[in-house]
Amino acid sequence: MHAMKRISWLGTGTAALALLIALEGANAAEIRYSEWRKPDAQAEEMIGKLNKLIDDAEKVHAADPRFLHDLRQTMKTYQRPAMTELLHDDFADGDFTKDPVWTVSEGRFTVGYGGGLRSVAHPLAPAPVSNQQDNKKRNEVSEIFKAILDKNASSGSSSSKTTSGIADPRRSEIFTKHAIANAYLIEATVIANEPKGEFSIALYQGDDRLSGYRLDQLPGETPTLELVRFSRRGNSVINTPEGSLQLGDGKEHHLEWWRGKDGVMTILIDGKEVIKATDLGIKTGFDGLTLANELGDFTLRDVAVYDLQ
Repeated sequence: MHAMKRISWLGTGTAALALLIALEGANAAEIRYSEWRKPDAQAEEMIGKLNKLIDDAEKVHAADPRFLHDLRQTMKTYQRPAMTELLHDDFADGDFTKDPVWTVSEGRFTVGYGGGLRSVAHPLAPAPVSNQQDNKKRNEVSEIFKAILDKNASSGSSSSKTTSGIADPRRSEIFTKHAIANAYLIEATVIANEPKGEFSIALYQGDDRLSGYRLDQLPGETPTLELVRFSRRGNSVINTPEGSLQLGDGKEHHLEWWRGKDGVMTILIDGKEVIKATDLGIKTGFDGLTLANELGDFTLRDVAVYDLQ
């Protein structure tokens, strides 16, 4: 059965490649510039089917993730306006510290087998209750250290140690620095491995990362998304979807976050528009992308940012 599915996918994949080669050849044969023509209904239907094949292949890991990314990007050239890829990472190299460079500001992140950036942010389990004798010994040791510290303080000596990466285990955050224009497209494939927890993806301004736009995935009885503009003065919710939006089902979900020069932002989940709103509160570009996880278990399969200027 698995062999038949693989053969079927390879056959359709070969057909997809043949179509792409034909399209590329037709483009190469054209004069350098030509009038743009909207694809006819038959071509749009074929593109839709090919995109569905790519989605299915990604879900069952039927091909190399980089190949599928390149295939998807080639397909998008026939559907989308001109854009420039600013950054892309599928974490297939097993290292998030280079190309592009991601920095962990708190919590812990790992790259799993076959790619994907994972964050598990759970509260620490309570320490086991010790017996009275252990408590007595612990108190004695504490008193000794306290006496030593008090003696050092009275003699005017002091010491300090700064440690990065130590933070509340209930929250994890990671970011990458990259200049991003005010009109952009963010694409990401995210898996919420459990229904609880909050995941957010944001474009930030400044080294303190305290202002920008953020998209929050919120759990609860009515799980939803929130599109937020944040700053030092606080948060402002721009818009939310109508009704419930359950993404914490352990499945891959594809996010598209568009923002045009006119300030119109459109959020699509698995190809379906869930948020559309206009906000002109931020008129300049951004300094990077940040991801955060609070009390959840999330995997970022891949992420890409494009300049639409």
